[in-house]
Amino acid sequence: MLDRLAGRSHFCFLDGYSGYNQIFIAPEDREKTSFTCLYGIFAFQRMLFGLCNAPATFQRCMIAIFTDMVEDIMKVFMDDFSVVGYSFEDCLHNLRRVLKRKNISTIKEQLLGSVDINAVGESLDPEVKILSLEIKSPGRSDIVLPIPADGNPKSPWFVLKEGSKYSLKFTFQVSNNIVTGLKYTNTVWKTGIKVDSTKQMIGAFSPQLEPYTHEMPEDTTPSGIFARGSYSARTKFLDDDNKCYLEINYTFEIKKDWQEK
Repeated sequence: MLDRLAGRSHFCFLDGYSGYNQIFIAPEDREKTSFTCLYGIFAFQRMLFGLCNAPATFQRCMIAIFTDMVEDIMKVFMDDFSVVGYSFEDCLHNLRRVLKRKNISTIKEQLLGSVDINAVGESLDPEVKILSLEIKSPGRSDIVLPIPADGNPKSPWFVLKEGSKYSLKFTFQVSNNIVTGLKYTNTVWKTGIKVDSTKQMIGAFSPQLEPYTHEMPEDTTPSGIFARGSYSARTKFLDDDNKCYLEINYTFEIKKDWQEK
């Protein structure tokens, strides 16, 4: 953290000690927090500090709320917030941005939009729908990949040229609730031997009508006579809870040149 704060001259520290009590506990899990006293048996409806994984859960929520500010103007560690700036005026400006975001009505409006706030955290789970997948390569038209309903496209799904640069671009829509820790995984095999494995964190996203767009870092296909041939692969889109929103099992080919249309 000290390395990341290098060059900043002003710092402001905030303590979100009461934030834990703002997070709902799932109804089916509330009985796990039950306790007995003179007046009967009670259970918590909202998260309390002493629960296992409560700090990690709270930090996930904070990163989702401040996703566009973290690593830029602020740092979050559990319930401690550090707002930084290159000058007093800059730090004060950043602090105003953070405090405005921390207003609960603003959080609801910016993160949940038109979603029923009373239902969020009680029963609605986030839903992520992958709308489109495209392979981009410099000097070539984008390869649009159809997404089959059963997750098993026709073989081969696409063909790439050996030694060529490419990147994967996809659009997706989030509904119902905030999705955190959305990630992309891809595993590739050739003749039954795993030859590549990729895991890319995409981030946290709030529900909205407009689709999100994300492009993976550029990569290069292997080259040489031994690199050519058919490959099998499995692509998944998952969240922090390992809920899978899309799984595609497919084959593709690497050839000496691009496939003619």
